Amino acid sequence: MPDYWCYTKLDLRAVFSKFCSVWPSTDFIDDAENEWEWIEGKTNDGSFGFNISRRHDLGEPMLSEPLILKISIYNLNIHAEEIGASLLHLLSVDMYMGEIKYIDGNEYLYNEISKFTTA
Repeated sequence: MPDYWCYTKLDLRAVFSKFCSVWPSTDFIDDAENEWEWIEGKTNDGSFGFNISRRHDLGEPMLSEPLILKISIYNLNIHAEEIGASLLHLLSVDMYMGEIKYIDGNEYLYNEISKFTTA
């Protein structure tokens, strides 16, 4: 399944609000721990599951860190590129699609496959 990431000044709830304007969701969990905050759930129509997350510092988003959107597509009629293009339109920032691999601690490797640009 594809991963998406971007750099935005929007907080997680603002991103989720925009996300829900296209893919409504009432089945989600909004939570945080020491270094990460996330919203995880599935769309109301069951097309896909999602996890939107970002590192934070004492509740303030770490804007130098990417906002991560992990998507699990359940509906074969939905294509990863369509989601990326929609996210670009919703958030108005460059959006990356690819694979995010966990390295260690808070270190990740971002393997870009596609980039959706605002320019």
